[in-house]
Amino acid sequence: MKSLPQSEKYIPGRIDDLKERFGKLVTFITERGGFVTSIPGAERVVFECVPGSTLPDALTRAGYDVGPADPPEGERILPTAIIEHFTRNGAGDLVALSAGSTLPVAETRRHAGIVKVMRYAFSL
Repeated sequence: MKSLPQSEKYIPGRIDDLKERFGKLVTFITERGGFVTSIPGAERVVFECVPGSTLPDALTRAGYDVGPADPPEGERILPTAIIEHFTRNGAGDLVALSAGSTLPVAETRRHAGIVKVMRYAFSL
């Protein structure tokens, strides 16, 4: 088999650099509770996070021009979206606590549920 001349050999360049940067951003975003929805290696990164997340600010401080995506809102099923707190009554039975209750929490349960997310985008 004939080998390619040096000028025609594949040398890692912009595409590989882009994929590496994208991979690092995916790690950064997911470690902070966000969800990347872009395809791997895309030049435009789209991610979702819960309202009030500091993730968009962290990416802005890191030098990215983060702005609302199109559409700017969405929904996502999260495994711990619903949180219930219970206390025990005089008979020892579990009773759901109402919001703002000062009774001691005997048990906490988490359930999957649908939550609103904010969608953001920026270019690499």
